[in-house]
Amino acid sequence: MFVAIGVNNTGHKEVIGFDVYDSEKTSTWKAFFESLKSRGLRGVDIVIFDAHSGLREAMSILEEGFEDSITIMALPSKYRMALRTSNIIERENREIRRREKVIQIFPNTDSIIRLIGALLMDDHNDWSTRQRLFDMKEYFDNRGIIQSKLQRSNVA
Repeated sequence: MFVAIGVNNTGHKEVIGFDVYDSEKTSTWKAFFESLKSRGLRGVDIVIFDAHSGLREAMSILEEGFEDSITIMALPSKYRMALRTSNIIERENREIRRREKVIQIFPNTDSIIRLIGALLMDDHNDWSTRQRLFDMKEYFDNRGIIQSKLQRSNVA
């Protein structure tokens, strides 16, 4: 199960997409990212992920060197605190696993998508009505400076 969670323009978390794959190979990560892109995902400023080898190969981020792994430092400190780890997605994955344990064996992929999709839709709806993760005003006011720092750290 691949799940992408993001922070939208209003500062709320949201589920960007999910899908079911049989492995975490480079090709499946690429397929997942292509599906997000084909559904209209644009304007991604930064990606936080855990260190799955297939994902690293698909984004060539950490293997490019130390500078790439610290691009989070270009963000203002209040954003770094929440985004420096993959805790957001790890919490969601624990909840998914808790629900999967109840079912144990799914008869087919559609049943997985229905159950996990319902859970993710509930969380997505809850997040949209809760307090924002970030006040995005400072981010958007300083976006040019932040992007410049991100680009410099990726080139270095």
